[in-house]
Amino acid sequence: MSGQIRYKVSEQNLYAYLFGVNKPISHVLGYFISILRERIAKYEAPIVTGEVTATEKSSESLAKAGVSINDLRKNLNDLNEQMDRECLSSSARYGMVLDASLITGIDPPPEIESALAAINTAQTRWRHGGCGLSEKCPPGIVFAFASNCAGEKGEPMTIFLITFVFTFIFCWVALPVALGLLKTFNFYTTVSEGRCKVYLLFGKVLGVVEEPGLHLLWIELGPQAALVRFFGRIYEIDRRLDQEYLRSNPVNSEEGTPMGVGVWYEMRVRNPVDFLFKNTDPQGSLRANVANATVRSLSNMPLEKLLENRHEMSRVVRQEVSPKSDEWGYQLGSVYVRKVHFRDSEMIRQIEHKVVNRLRQVTSAIRQAGTNQVDIITSAAERKSAAEFARARSVRPKLVGEALREIGQDPEVLDAVFETLEVDRIVKGNADVTLVPNGQYETLVSLLAGGGLGKPVPDQPPAIRQ
Repeated sequence: MSGQIRYKVSEQNLYAYLFGVNKPISHVLGYFISILRERIAKYEAPIVTGEVTATEKSSESLAKAGVSINDLRKNLNDLNEQMDRECLSSSARYGMVLDASLITGIDPPPEIESALAAINTAQTRWRHGGCGLSEKCPPGIVFAFASNCAGEKGEPMTIFLITFVFTFIFCWVALPVALGLLKTFNFYTTVSEGRCKVYLLFGKVLGVVEEPGLHLLWIELGPQAALVRFFGRIYEIDRRLDQEYLRSNPVNSEEGTPMGVGVWYEMRVRNPVDFLFKNTDPQGSLRANVANATVRSLSNMPLEKLLENRHEMSRVVRQEVSPKSDEWGYQLGSVYVRKVHFRDSEMIRQIEHKVVNRLRQVTSAIRQAGTNQVDIITSAAERKSAAEFARARSVRPKLVGEALREIGQDPEVLDAVFETLEVDRIVKGNADVTLVPNGQYETLVSLLAGGGLGKPVPDQPPAIRQ
């Protein structure tokens, strides 16, 4: 498949984009591809009401074989509209709006065709500023120093330089050092959005700071927070939504066909303490648990359901994994069966070969049905034309007789018709015609009738017959 996805950050849900999801574009693409493959597996072309031709009837038994690539190609617009409706929730889930999802081409494997992230992450940084000299130092010190030296010449510039140096040292050296010391003794801390901190002292959890912002730990956790730097440990945990894709988990269908199932799932840390101390590798355990649940729940299913009912299979896997993930401090989000495929390459080649043969059979059936239909139409036309010609031959004498009877009622018309017919016969017979003037030329007529005129005279006299 080839296509284009246009997306933008949702202005109504910037929080989810910046702090709620670890990799927004990866989540959007994973969600989009999972929904797309489910829709293609269960796609049905819109039924067009109309007359069904004989060619379609003859190839109907061969053409009914699941989802047709031609149907998908002809109905790309309908498929794009379905995907737009399905992905409207991406703004609320991930803070990203799909401006358009255009599937421009669906191409089968080459064998069948011959027969027919950028990842954007947002990080926030807290910037802290110090207060000025006037907020920390009593103003009387500067004024007293200035009054003692005001009588001397050139002292204003010296006073300015001394004040500048003192302010610079206080703001850029003393204040950062003081804040660093306070932070070293855990007097205060800052927590970013989507993160939390766990404080461990002498092997025991002292407290968990989950709310983002500035926190005074000596007030919230007590003075023992100052000892965490020396006798404890601080864990900073990312609580944003994360995702992972498990490729080709081996399952067997009810018919014994070896299949591979790809599962895409989302998760976030729900309980930081359980996440840290109940499992040494919670992410790896969750990955193994999802793979195990996929193999256990989806094995021995009919092949047809395994290829089509992906939403139901995703729900089964999520219900199987969620209780155990809660014990490890994880909250399991969306789970989608993203891909179902055959694991045996030889079987894939056999299926492609069968598809090619089926397409060839359908093509041959369509051609044969068309030829038969043309033969039927031709024979019907010939039979009809022969019947009409026979009918015309049988009706002709009757029509000619009726016409002559009507002509015979008028003698003049009858004589003219016969003369015309006689002239027509003479013309068609290629006979010699001699025009004789009207008058008393009986001798000329006799000579013409006897053949005396119009013949060449021989050079020698004719032979005398005895």
